[in-house]
Amino acid sequence: MFCGEVMPTKQLNMWRQAVPNAIYVNYYGPSEATYACSYYVVDREFKDEEVLPIGHAALNTDILLINEKGEQVIAPNEKGEIYIRGTGLALGYYNNPEKTRESFIQNPLQSSFPEILYKTGDLAHYDSDRNIIYDGRVDYQIKHLGYRIELGEIESNVISMKDVKQCACVYNEQKDIIVCFYSGDVEKKIIKELLKEKLPFYMIPKIVIQMKELPINSNGKIDRKSLPDPVIDEKELEIVKPRNEIDKELFLGLLKQDMNEDTLVYSLRELTELLNKHFQQKVIVLIDEYDVPLDKAFQNGYYKEMTTLIRGMFGEALKTNDSLQFA
Repeated sequence: MFCGEVMPTKQLNMWRQAVPNAIYVNYYGPSEATYACSYYVVDREFKDEEVLPIGHAALNTDILLINEKGEQVIAPNEKGEIYIRGTGLALGYYNNPEKTRESFIQNPLQSSFPEILYKTGDLAHYDSDRNIIYDGRVDYQIKHLGYRIELGEIESNVISMKDVKQCACVYNEQKDIIVCFYSGDVEKKIIKELLKEKLPFYMIPKIVIQMKELPINSNGKIDRKSLPDPVIDEKELEIVKPRNEIDKELFLGLLKQDMNEDTLVYSLRELTELLNKHFQQKVIVLIDEYDVPLDKAFQNGYYKEMTTLIRGMFGEALKTNDSLQFA
């Protein structure tokens, strides 16, 4: 039985190989709900990169998933925050009424009678078998490149890699980049290469930092607040500027925005993926659709290849127009 921290499936598989006849149970539950308020008996094989379910609510306990609109989540794969009710629920935090009021709240689904739920700050969804799948913390959810991203999903993919021991991903708001910290005997470039095979481009960390050990807090969990501030080398970001006037006009047309010589935009790989995603619907105005700012970076490795690709797609228009315009 394991509880208290997300059990990496890679480690579980090591245990199952070493002790194959044991019964393994994944528990979930915060201290405010007396630890184990849901459980999942491992009843099948899991790949290293799969996430273990936290299963179903324990006896005398209910787990509700509630979305940002205050509605209960029922459908599979729709995410919501975990709320807990039941006999194991604490009364609140000792000598801290303000925090108690924030976390122990009236059931938002009904107002007919007093009913206290614990608002965990954890995200989850149901799978097709109605098992609850833990998706990470609400405060680990970010919006990046116009997408809502769970940093925990990146971490689970990194930790599943061979010889990776620890992983924590953080979002650097100042630079608007995802930073991945890890420990283990794996080169940084391998981490990025493997992630590109598993995740979409907008989830790939721009900076990967290898550490001997990640800091641990008094509860035995990774202390994210103690992670060092990354020294960001612009060369590592592979930032380049549009190299000629035809490039500049191309990007102006695609983005429908003014651009000066110092402006940086996304890599053409990223731009093309977004463009292709909405091309059939003729929704190609990335700024309007995704809130994409212009002050982003090209990835140098894809720049020439994708410039050639887009020129091939829109070459005739570039010859006859000052800039490309899309409806």
